[in-house]
Amino acid sequence: MKYLTFFDNSAQIYVIEQEDFIKPDNNGLSDSISVLSLEEKDRFNRYKNEKAKYTFLTARYFLRVLLAKKLKDNDEASNLIIGTTASGKPYLKDYPTIFFNISHTENLILIGFADSPIGVDVEKIDRNAEKESIIKRFFSIEEQQSYFSQSEEKKNNTF
Repeated sequence: MKYLTFFDNSAQIYVIEQEDFIKPDNNGLSDSISVLSLEEKDRFNRYKNEKAKYTFLTARYFLRVLLAKKLKDNDEASNLIIGTTASGKPYLKDYPTIFFNISHTENLILIGFADSPIGVDVEKIDRNAEKESIIKRFFSIEEQQSYFSQSEEKKNNTF
């Protein structure tokens, strides 16, 4: 796992790559699953795609462990109540001043913490994605201007 800080340590990003993922044959698999809430365990068990199943487990396990460390109580990881806003943003029901976000794709998980609301996103680059509609819906005005000012050759990497 890699750890990055931004804005004078007021934002931290954890990067979990494929080699750090929990796998079906992992010795600590039952310990990893035990950290999940009942809802998360149910969701884990419903996955049909093995890769997606263990990406979900890895993301939720690391999120809970990192949240518990942030709260200075490692034993509390399984007891944390993680809710989701109407827009899908996660939050801690008992700790409204802890700001975090999580995103994952096939081989990468990002978990971000900050002193104020934070968003993180990671996506597999899909050359056929509806980039412009995504940009217009989710990006700030400054980010949109930056993207649309790029040459056509650079837009894909900029995205």
